[in-house]
Amino acid sequence: AKRRGKVEMADGEPSERLILTGDVGGTNCRLMLFDSVDLKFKTDKVRHIDSFENDDFHSFTDVLCRFLNDAAGKIPNMKIRVACIAVAGPVSGQKINFTNREGWIIDAEDMKSSFNIDRVVLVNDFVANGHGVTTLTDDELIVMQRGRSNPFAPKALVGAGTGLGECFITPAKIPAVPDTEPDKAPGAKALLTEIPACDAELGLSQVFQTEGGHVDFAPRNAVEDRLLEYIRGVLKYKHPDDQGASNYESRHDHDVPRVSVERVVSGKGLVTVYEFLRSEYPKDVVEEHDKFIMSHAPSRAKHLAQMYYDYPLAKQAMDIFFESYGSEAGNVALKYMPFGGLYIAGGIAPKNSEHIISENSGFMQAFHHKGRLSDLIKQIPVYLVVKEDLGLRGAHLVALHELLDLEREAKEGHALVQMKEEPVIFRLKHVMSEMNRVVSESLHENAGLWSLGASIVTTGALALYVTYTLERLVHIMRER
Repeated sequence: AKRRGKVEMADGEPSERLILTGDVGGTNCRLMLFDSVDLKFKTDKVRHIDSFENDDFHSFTDVLCRFLNDAAGKIPNMKIRVACIAVAGPVSGQKINFTNREGWIIDAEDMKSSFNIDRVVLVNDFVANGHGVTTLTDDELIVMQRGRSNPFAPKALVGAGTGLGECFITPAKIPAVPDTEPDKAPGAKALLTEIPACDAELGLSQVFQTEGGHVDFAPRNAVEDRLLEYIRGVLKYKHPDDQGASNYESRHDHDVPRVSVERVVSGKGLVTVYEFLRSEYPKDVVEEHDKFIMSHAPSRAKHLAQMYYDYPLAKQAMDIFFESYGSEAGNVALKYMPFGGLYIAGGIAPKNSEHIISENSGFMQAFHHKGRLSDLIKQIPVYLVVKEDLGLRGAHLVALHELLDLEREAKEGHALVQMKEEPVIFRLKHVMSEMNRVVSESLHENAGLWSLGASIVTTGALALYVTYTLERLVHIMRER
């Protein structure tokens, strides 16, 4: 089987806190095993990592078997406590069926029993990306707009790749912060550093999946008006079922196909924009480049981006794409008011950062172009995520918190068992402890009264006698 990426060699030591994480897309799977020694995200140790091409396997189970067999040679007595798999698609009842890949079904319960894993969780890939945002450090971001950061406010994430994903994130827990300085953000107490949302003690941030990528595409100029009409024509005559109707021809003549923003702002959308431009400006088509772009090669969007400086139609397609991308990012900013930060991620933006990070770029100009609310938009912090492993990071973070829950449940269960096995002894110990506490507090708080009304020595002797009697009672009950 074809593999990509590297395997980090393990040290041969067994692990009692193994975490399995994965990011499963339509074309490949990335899997990692972590050793969580102290239950902290940043110090978890990678024990095994690998990537696989989905076409080389009949099912995800086959992929996982290969991965775990390879890992077993490096990790003695391997036992996985928790697994979290991020999947490209909707998760229903902790199960997903990859409709475009026959035989690819992931069921959390089946995976749990088949591989002897204590707990298995499936999450949508963009939900995992949202959790991954909370793990980012400053050197993994490019500040596109500083704005006025408010760590108590929501964050939002927009990512164009194969499709267009959007989500928003709220802090897990707000720590108490004294009013030592004037407010530095609207409606918030001063806080000099971001809330460490990936800290286990603060809990897991809440990530809310949206389908924002499927909102209507809204053209902003005459060229985009014609682009919209072009896409409607393609949908009407080539994809009659794409609009959610079983028979498009049966609809009224005045109905027109609906076009979502994802049809423009995505890898496939970039190719669609080029197809529109070649039909608009046939004299500008360069056959050498056009032949490859119009093929069904999976890398044709990448080829378009690489031709930005050499092929005018490619440049124009990229410009329209990034302006539409920026406009939609501005829409997200208006909807969620993410003063905690608006993060631009996905596979396209970090590879083409020179086209979007400048304040004068088409992306940022379209982002700001929001009429009466343009000044408000300029106050929102905007960051470009340069890392492309957000899905794995998020799955890791979710798995870590599931492991924390497991260990917490185990401790609580142990305490309950003790109470059931020794109910009388447990209660007597509690009574002894309370009596000693009350006497001690009374002596401390009412020393004057004790000296006037009673002998401290007598009181101490009485306390010792009561304690001795209760201990003897406990001893007798144990012997029985």
